[in-house]
Amino acid sequence: ITVEAVIGLLETRLSDRVNRVNATHLAAAQGIEVRESRSQNARDYLSLIEICVVTPHKSTTVAGTLLGGRLPHLVRIDDYHVEAALGGNFLFTRHRDQPGVVGTLGGILGRENINISRMNVGVDGMADTAIALIGVSAPLSDNAIAEIKALPAIFEVVEISL
Repeated sequence: ITVEAVIGLLETRLSDRVNRVNATHLAAAQGIEVRESRSQNARDYLSLIEICVVTPHKSTTVAGTLLGGRLPHLVRIDDYHVEAALGGNFLFTRHRDQPGVVGTLGGILGRENINISRMNVGVDGMADTAIALIGVSAPLSDNAIAEIKALPAIFEVVEISL
């Protein structure tokens, strides 16, 4: 699983073909340190995989599990709890937790003729920030991404394709 995570991290960023044989070597060549640890403490799940990416500017942690032993689900992004079946296209936002943000995002997607297939919103009880993980029917145009990034309440926008 660790090697697959490294492949996912590198394959869209490198011109070299990334595979199970060369992924760890290519990561090291990029200055990426890969560490794997195991624990029996999965809290609410029979098994849980957690991946943490640390850069000089920030760190991001995602956690996932297999529901029913076979259906991969994302269950946490940083300190935000979510429940998202993995697969397809997603729009991820980190934003100010205030009324109207989700509606505004839905309006932009509607104008782009993009359907929302699923949506998860997570809030941080200690802060006034939230995240949204929105399953979308197609990738967004550059104009739509720019419009979302320009919204005053939005801190971060990432398109994800799985």
